[in-house]
Amino acid sequence: MLLSLSPWCLLLLAVPILWIGEGVVRGVPGLARFNIPVPVVGGLLFSAALLGLNLSGWAMITFATKVTSGWWTWLVTPETEWAARPAKALNLPLLVAFFTCIGLGAPVRVLRTGGRALVVLLAAATAELFAKFVNTRG
Repeated sequence: MLLSLSPWCLLLLAVPILWIGEGVVRGVPGLARFNIPVPVVGGLLFSAALLGLNLSGWAMITFATKVTSGWWTWLVTPETEWAARPAKALNLPLLVAFFTCIGLGAPVRVLRTGGRALVVLLAAATAELFAKFVNTRG
């Protein structure tokens, strides 16, 4: 049986997979002791289950990973490209949100230890952002 699931099904499956991973990490003390992340445990178990199903021949399950929904891709698509609704990977907005939250969680004292290298990185990122803005407007 061939089963192809939409990207939204994949996104919805993430929650129970995390719950399963958390249950396994709580139940196996060695995983918590070695700081094995819950998403890794849940993801590996899900991957192993899919591999078993695919190899056994009971089911061949695939996931589509690209979406064209404008409400989902607006954050990661340049304005000139967005009107055409190109297919983008489902995980791009999630990556943007994740790394934004990581940056917002940095304490000022940690940022101060970055010194000159952090200032150079900030200047380069700002220049790149400005160049992209000018390029899309020009």
